[in-house]
Amino acid sequence: MCRGVVKFFNDQKGFGFIYRMDPNTGKLDMDKADIFVHFSHIDSPGYRTLYDSDIVTFTWIDTPKGLQAEKVVRTGDQYEGADFYF
Repeated sequence: MCRGVVKFFNDQKGFGFIYRMDPNTGKLDMDKADIFVHFSHIDSPGYRTLYDSDIVTFTWIDTPKGLQAEKVVRTGDQYEGADFYF
């Protein structure tokens, strides 16, 4: 299971992207590709959405179009690290 931070999520289109977090430092790993997330892979009752800066746990798969998150769960925390804001 990986941890990451929601870069952005578009409710109307039902998708967004996640930054990966370094498991050792908890900082964002900006050198790695963002991970695509579709609302159908958000594990949440009711309306499935994510918010910018949400910390999430997830698994991922490598698809022909790139990395895609699966089993995405919001932790309830927000990322406030300085490296998030460019």
